[in-house]
Amino acid sequence: LYWRPFRGRQLWLFRHSLRELFALRAAVRQRARGKGLVPARANSCAVVGNAGTLLKSKEYGEAIDKHDVVMRFNVMTLTAQLAANVGTRTTFRMVNHLRSRHACCPKSQGGKGKMPEKGGKAKGMSLILWHPGRQAQLLRACKKNIPNAKVTSIPESYIKKEVNAMNAMRKDLMRLGFGPFNDWKQGTSGFHGILLLAGMCDHLSLYGITSFSAKKGKSKGPDQYGGRGSKNMASWVWHDWEGEAYAWRLLHATGKATVCSNS
Repeated sequence: LYWRPFRGRQLWLFRHSLRELFALRAAVRQRARGKGLVPARANSCAVVGNAGTLLKSKEYGEAIDKHDVVMRFNVMTLTAQLAANVGTRTTFRMVNHLRSRHACCPKSQGGKGKMPEKGGKAKGMSLILWHPGRQAQLLRACKKNIPNAKVTSIPESYIKKEVNAMNAMRKDLMRLGFGPFNDWKQGTSGFHGILLLAGMCDHLSLYGITSFSAKKGKSKGPDQYGGRGSKNMASWVWHDWEGEAYAWRLLHATGKATVCSNS
């Protein structure tokens, strides 16, 4: 896809995607009037992935921290040495099933005490669980062991809307000649984070999110800025990294997000 955003009648090319993205915004605002998973609206939001390409520039950190909302993923540690690359602020932290266990559970139940924001650092931050597996038990463990954070989960009804949005984006991409894409069993944590904030934020910026080729064995350099060299085999089975990369490029083309880092 072209990096220059499409305008006017060109947006008709993405009509299926735009319809489902508008549905996400309506769902967030409806939810906010109830218990409130997240605020109904925010001006600028940064989604900060764990991609190793964030190590290429020391200019990202300052730009990331200037956003009203900063979302991070799983339990990647923030250090003073990496502040210039990835920033220091965290508003939301989205965690998958394994990492929520690592962050919240006692060692006897697979916990590793890996929550980056511990003690007072977690104050004002929201920890969001998306995987339904043993979710009730994990929510209790997180609330008990990370008391300063607001602990919540993405409701199944919203996840269904996220799935609808991703399927619509894949449909529009294939109409434009991209694909075919691999089957996918579930979205990544980045998938859930981006599509949650897509329904909430007026301006959405993506850092450290793969938006070019994500084919197996094609990546250069470390897979994550924490040092992991490559994705594990299970992640290739469960997720369609290539399909998601094209979806984030589509968000950029429609003006619904801005891809900021050179991943």
